[in-house]
Amino acid sequence: MDRSYGVFQSSYVSDESTILSRAEARDGALIALVGTLGAGLTWGGSIVINPLMVRTKDRRYITVSGVILMSLGFALASLATRIWHLLLTQGFLYGIGSSMMYFPILSVAPEYFDQHRGIAMGFVLSGAGVGGLVLSPIIRLLIVKISIRWTLRFLCFLNLVLSLPIALTIAPSRFTSRRPTHIDISTARRPTFLLSTVAAFLQAGGNLIPLTFLPEYSTVLGYSPGFGAVLLAINNGINSASRIVAGAAGGYNALFPTTIAEVFGMQAYASVNGFIYFIRGMGSLFGSPVGGAILGNSVLANYRNVVWFDSALLFGASLCVIGS
Repeated sequence: MDRSYGVFQSSYVSDESTILSRAEARDGALIALVGTLGAGLTWGGSIVINPLMVRTKDRRYITVSGVILMSLGFALASLATRIWHLLLTQGFLYGIGSSMMYFPILSVAPEYFDQHRGIAMGFVLSGAGVGGLVLSPIIRLLIVKISIRWTLRFLCFLNLVLSLPIALTIAPSRFTSRRPTHIDISTARRPTFLLSTVAAFLQAGGNLIPLTFLPEYSTVLGYSPGFGAVLLAINNGINSASRIVAGAAGGYNALFPTTIAEVFGMQAYASVNGFIYFIRGMGSLFGSPVGGAILGNSVLANYRNVVWFDSALLFGASLCVIGS
């Protein structure tokens, strides 16, 4: 759902917004924080969820609780009238619940796949892109047809129907002994770890900016909001395919979780993965709100400044990955 938030952003800031007052609808930076808070907590929650998974015998308690919190976030967001209502519901509640669902699923592939770990992780992570590909145009259509409030209620129901069966059938951990949940000093001092951490922060900050502002940007260029949702869907489709290709590329161009498992070992996977995803969460909380502040009024020249800012973040992340 994080990868479809741009559709909500475009609706919340429009003059026809039925949730926010016209004065609040002009605060694009704070509205962007709703989506980035959800994404940031999804990733940043790793620093709590990963140790919790190590200490919990049955991960289904975590995943089912996560599904309930996500649906509760959507349901309460449908009653919102202020930005801070959305921050608490579609941002905070959804983000915490999403993290409780995300990391138990993410931990399965590295544990169960030894020879084809990269491809397995590629398929797992591609699900986010597929979700954005399918949901972005559907959410836009629902907002037009049944209103944004009923769209949020529909997502509450859809999340329960689709996610509960997955939460109830999550695979158990293959490790019988408790793994470390804190990073040791020798690992923290490795240049590979330090560069990976900086890369994670910069990449997360740059990754969410197009997803947040692309539909809104398309309307400034004169296109319809529906076309903006289609652009977002295309972005997600390409992202999904790219993750599979990156996973299949193995040691040359691997995904972050696969790299962590291969470089630091499976025993350190929970601690290193948890910390790096926490840094990614912090990066996502930095990128889009700063982009919204740079944007200010939705004029074409300001969007170009946001593009330059995003390019700088992603270029810096690329340099760190190459250096590691």
